Amino acid sequence: AHRADAVAHFLATKRYAWFVHPVPNAGVGADIAAVLRSTDFDVPAALRALLASAHFYDAAVVGARIKTPVELALG
Repeated sequence: AHRADAVAHFLATKRYAWFVHPVPNAGVGADIAAVLRSTDFDVPAALRALLASAHFYDAAVVGARIKTPVELALG
């Protein structure tokens, strides 16, 4: 159980850093980790929860994650 909590927290903070802001928000990370644990590590469900959260559209984090030219070319 402890390992599952650690893995969920790790995955949640990595997804947060990739999609929202390089410095993870602890509260949102914990919420996403809870979604991961409750859905048996269903990553698409966790991403939907992250991208649908009010925090994702907060003015403080909108535009904080700017893609590098390599990320744009690969995308």
